[in-house]
Amino acid sequence: MMSAVSFTIAASDYVRGDCNQDGNVSIADVSSLIDYLLSEDASLINLDAADTNKDGNISISDISSLIDYLLAGSWPDEPVTPPEDHAYVDLGLPSGTLWATCNVGASSPEECGNFYAWGETEPKDVAAYTWNGYKWCEGNVYSFTKYNRGLNGIYDGKSELDPEDDAAYVHYPNGRTPTRKQIHELLYYCDAYWTQINGVKGYKLQSIFNHNTIFLPVAGFIEDGVYKNQNSFTCYWSRNLSERYDELASCMYLSENDDPNWLDSGSGRCDGCLVRPVRMSEN
Repeated sequence: MMSAVSFTIAASDYVRGDCNQDGNVSIADVSSLIDYLLSEDASLINLDAADTNKDGNISISDISSLIDYLLAGSWPDEPVTPPEDHAYVDLGLPSGTLWATCNVGASSPEECGNFYAWGETEPKDVAAYTWNGYKWCEGNVYSFTKYNRGLNGIYDGKSELDPEDDAAYVHYPNGRTPTRKQIHELLYYCDAYWTQINGVKGYKLQSIFNHNTIFLPVAGFIEDGVYKNQNSFTCYWSRNLSERYDELASCMYLSENDDPNWLDSGSGRCDGCLVRPVRMSEN
């Protein structure tokens, strides 16, 4: 049976979340923390590092806090400072679109950042990425309260995110979530290379015009309240609904086993996907 263990934090060198002291914060630390809570064998972990939520106790809530960190790439009480306004890459694209170097919620190109439901601007618990937890409906796809072109729910005819509902606009300097056309342009005019940065898998996209690059980490997605396919594929939101279905939004699809692609009927609006901001060149 798991129980909470209280302790006094000592002044020592440790990395928050590195429970097994192997120098990395990873899913292995989740396993070490669970083993400790089952056995209460203090030799298995660093107690300071295992108190991931900083409440002075080692309990099951620290497991949740550690998992949230692995998903978001940051601790909730240590907010990520967004990159500066100039942290965009000019790929020489015909539209003049500049692509950000990092995802929303990330501080480096290889960090996945935060997962967002389409039209929501804050991350949330994994279990809340369902229709019951979605901001713009009343529990199902027949009750949309915004971005609705159908006969059910509140009709507004909108199919593109308003700025106030755009995670990129809210959190990233001068950013917007890309349109489906901007995603299509990116993939059409860039060569894609499957690679790794600091052990993180993803795609390097290199412009055919000026050879500048961006890196898009592959970090899974959240569907039906479950985090899936962490290292094999991922979805990046566009700011457009599917052209056919109000319950789906278009997205960029990245997989180790397929070429990067964009999907009109990409993912359910309540799912958790990544966001890579864009802005227009001032030239």
